[in-house]
Amino acid sequence: MTTPPPDPELKRLEPLLGAWRSEEHTRDGVVDDGTLTFEGPARFQYRLDESGKVRVNEDGSISVAWWLRDENGEWQRWMANRFSRVED
Repeated sequence: MTTPPPDPELKRLEPLLGAWRSEEHTRDGVVDDGTLTFEGPARFQYRLDESGKVRVNEDGSISVAWWLRDENGEWQRWMANRFSRVED
């Protein structure tokens, strides 16, 4: 996608348009009790299906939960994201 977003509120996302290559972007994950968890400065977690793949929700989206450490070093729920495939 090379056309800038039409909504002025989305202009701040314009630098993200286009194709990107990713390097050294994840840490090793741990699979336990039907989840895949990556832990570093933040923790994020995907639910897995019965075959061990990242679970796809009934609507075709994928969900991920995030935690950050609080002032005592304990993990606290931070946010949840749902990603949906965009049709071309």
